[in-house]
Amino acid sequence: MKSLKLNVLILIVGLLLGAWVGSNWVRDRPLFANPFASDTVLDRLKDTGSGLLDSGKNAIDKLKN
Repeated sequence: MKSLKLNVLILIVGLLLGAWVGSNWVRDRPLFANPFASDTVLDRLKDTGSGLLDSGKNAIDKLKN
């Protein structure tokens, strides 16, 4: 019974740690950063600007072909 409790505890801690690291990984942040911190305005502008540049490049490539 003691080993079952230990296994369940390890499973819960592993799931929580994996969710924390995974959410930061998806957002391209440092792995152990605070996952609940909101993006700064500068970060949002960088993401939006890079997306706009990519779509502009795609539009120019379509016009060239």
